[in-house]
Amino acid sequence: MIISRHAQIRSQQRGIPESITELILEHGEPTIAVGNVMRYEVSGKMINSLQRKVKLLINQIERMKNKVVVVSDEGVIITSYHKKS
Repeated sequence: MIISRHAQIRSQQRGIPESITELILEHGEPTIAVGNVMRYEVSGKMINSLQRKVKLLINQIERMKNKVVVVSDEGVIITSYHKKS
């Protein structure tokens, strides 16, 4: 992504880090704005959807604790089990 000097300065002044800009571009709704430019905005509905996905991912990450998956040389899953602590 190429960021103009103007955008760098304004983002810094407004406290919008590059990581947030990237998320907006990834998840925002594009619309054509005056000057034939694209404008990206993340709706409240999308924010709610992303929050649900993150909560689900956090739950799944917690459930991975002490689990093991065994895979063969050919990439076939042979078994999975709970690791003893």
